[in-house]
Amino acid sequence: ALDGGGITWVRDRLAILRESKVHMQAELGRVLGEANVRGGSGAIYLLATLPDALLAIADDVRVAERLITDFGVAIIPGSACGAPGTIRICYANLPLA
Repeated sequence: ALDGGGITWVRDRLAILRESKVHMQAELGRVLGEANVRGGSGAIYLLATLPDALLAIADDVRVAERLITDFGVAIIPGSACGAPGTIRICYANLPLA
């Protein structure tokens, strides 16, 4: 950061993170309901509560495994973070398309 543009580089990266966060929160909120998506304040991840209907057939670890193997989406199961029934989604380094 210091060799590649200093404070301007840092501000640019923070703007990208803010945009990624807004986009991710909106899309997750649309699918899971806004009340089921939280976090992002002082961190680069969101925590989303999985629907009861999904949890009736698979726990958060299995959901994470399926997202990785079937769709190439890497997330962390909430149970690994002390929050079973949720998934942790990092929004850093997301390409905004």
